[in-house]
Amino acid sequence: MLIVNIPQQDASILRTFRSRVTQLAGVQNASYCQAAPLSYTNRSTAIRFGARGDDEDWQVSVKYADANYLSTFGIQLIAGSNIPVSDTANGMLVNETLLRKLNIASPNDIIGQPIRVSQVQTVVRGVFRDFHNHSFHSDVEPLCLYTDKSEFDELAIRLDMQQAATVMPVIDKIWNETFPDYIYRFRFMDDDIAGMYEAETLLMQLVEIFAIVAILIGCLGLYGLISFMAIQKKKEIGVRKVLGASVPSVIWLFGRDFSLMLVAGFVLSAPLSWWLMTSWLEGFQYRIELGPEIYMVTVLLCAAITVLTVGYTSIRAALMNPAVSLKTE
Repeated sequence: MLIVNIPQQDASILRTFRSRVTQLAGVQNASYCQAAPLSYTNRSTAIRFGARGDDEDWQVSVKYADANYLSTFGIQLIAGSNIPVSDTANGMLVNETLLRKLNIASPNDIIGQPIRVSQVQTVVRGVFRDFHNHSFHSDVEPLCLYTDKSEFDELAIRLDMQQAATVMPVIDKIWNETFPDYIYRFRFMDDDIAGMYEAETLLMQLVEIFAIVAILIGCLGLYGLISFMAIQKKKEIGVRKVLGASVPSVIWLFGRDFSLMLVAGFVLSAPLSWWLMTSWLEGFQYRIELGPEIYMVTVLLCAAITVLTVGYTSIRAALMNPAVSLKTE
């Protein structure tokens, strides 16, 4: 989805520009609008429905768009019909959340009903399926969509990305021919969406970096500790092997201590990590739940890292010839 900023121009010029763009190979559709479905630009205003004498005690979000908006962005219409081609409001589309706020059971019950949003009085032509008009930090809001050419700020263009490298310079050329006095500015909707989660992306990168550093430091500490223990227990291991101890039982001398450390570390860290992550996730209306499987995987990964770190030294100590270890005393 290529989003092109447009200047306020004559309606015929805008129609010509869109017509030339949509004729290009690689352009699948295009729509004039005030903002994409998911964007920072969401305007809220009062709403009055049907014969109700007063405005509702809640506000509705508004998006201004032409008749190609639904097809361009792939928004599903579940009842009624699309708004017609027009420069001004000639019917309105509403989402499922708005129906629930109005306590209307069936989408078909609202079709043809009068509705007033801000100062626009018209009728409901259709109902579209809910989509997120904010990031996942916010809930889906009641939303209406209608045409107002004076509010159009962007042309949203659906591209076939396999032909994007060829078609984008041509769009640039058409722009310069249509709007020679204005600078051509564009962006991709994916970048806008990524920008909404920039803080979370940065936080994730920092967490990954510090986690890797912590694991490396922990592994160095484990390796140093197991090496020290192997030296300290050298005589004990030799005596045990002379008396018939098996290699697994000798390895368990080390494994028992490290297993206790692993369990103790998990008991201390799991409640704290659960509290921190739950508190952070509460900032999102749509979020995952932290189940026990996450902590089971964590324990298994920690155990695997521990085994890989201490395994070589403990196995080498267990396989050492007892004559060599006892001879050194």
